[in-house]
This record gives sequence, structure tokens and C-alpha cells, in this order.
Amino acid sequence: MDSAALLKKIDQLPRLPKAVSELLEAVNNDKSTIKEISTKVSQDPLMSARVLRLANSSHY
Repeated sequence: MDSAALLKKIDQLPRLPKAVSELLEAVNNDKSTIKEISTKVSQDPLMSARVLRLANSSHY
């Protein structure tokens, strides 16, 4: 499939949840603080659970 065909289907992609898009903006902003980022993570229960699972993993 060529890139033009892919671009025609871009509207079919699911949207990111608002909390995820805000978190991405905060992480990519050099002026964001850890407190701001942690607030964004805490707004989404699923994201918080995943971060806690990673933090408690013996692998990391």
C-alpha cells in the first residue's frame, strides 16, 4: 500500500485519549516539571496502573 492510500485512511485511526495526548505534550515540553507530568499520569487510572506495574517490576 502506498503512502497516498494510507493517508486517505488516516481518519479511520482511533483517537488518543485526552489524558494521553496531554501527557505527551507535557513530556515533550522542556519546561514541564515532574509534578506536572505526574499530575497528568494520575488523571488516567489505566496509565497510573501501568506506571505502577513497571515501577514494581523486578526487571526494571
